[in-house]
Amino acid sequence: MENLKAIKARIKTVNSIIKATNAMKMVSAVKLARLNNKNKFSSNCSEILANILKKVINEAIYSQKFDSNSWFMRKDGKELILLFSTDQGFCGSFNQNIFNLFKSVLAQNPEAYIEVIGKRAAFIKKDIELEDKFEIKKCASGISDLILDYVINKGVYKVFVVCSEFKNVLQQTPKCFQIFPLRELQESNGKVNYIKIEGKIDKILDEIFYKYLKKFFTGRLTEHLFSELSARVIAMDSSVKNAKTMLEDLGILLNRTRQARITQELTEIVSSVEFVQ
Repeated sequence: MENLKAIKARIKTVNSIIKATNAMKMVSAVKLARLNNKNKFSSNCSEILANILKKVINEAIYSQKFDSNSWFMRKDGKELILLFSTDQGFCGSFNQNIFNLFKSVLAQNPEAYIEVIGKRAAFIKKDIELEDKFEIKKCASGISDLILDYVINKGVYKVFVVCSEFKNVLQQTPKCFQIFPLRELQESNGKVNYIKIEGKIDKILDEIFYKYLKKFFTGRLTEHLFSELSARVIAMDSSVKNAKTMLEDLGILLNRTRQARITQELTEIVSSVEFVQ
């Protein structure tokens, strides 16, 4: 049986864990509240710009304004997989679920370029040097620049994004998005509604596509952070409950050990008296 000193040290350690996990839970909850209501707006903007982009591309293709060598018309090359993870742990199975989806996507595209956002996936590849992810607009601009560089300068013709989709506070689902080329463009079968465009089509497409990427990643980053913080709040809450249960068990063990020592001392005293008599 453990001595009293060792049990008291364990109780002190568990109390410290409870304080630390409670603090992490509160910090994550505050950050979660700050992100609230941002995701819906960003996602709506991204969807609107995506629809505009599809119309512009279709009009350019069917009005024969596009050069067949344009990067928008590329039909082969390498793929790019962009993986979102976290900068901190303590999220339960959050990161592992995303990594499992990433492995399945990579298995289908084994020669793909890989870029990672978040230090928890650094074992796959060193994370991109970007601004703090909570500076969402700056981070979205940095990722958009990276995507354009791969597409325009490195011959990438498919871009996949593996991140978390926020369902509710208790459920976060890993999901893979193909952001280039647009699936709807490939499935249009020539049925398009023409829109009139004036000016240099390539320049217009570059600008609209870049704005689309920024809005898309603003929405994805917000939702991914929302999922990460929710997962951390749940994980920390479970840790606090488990630590409190452990604390109760240690308290019972402490009392039993103390009573056992008292009983042993009394037994020794009684035995000594009987021996003297």
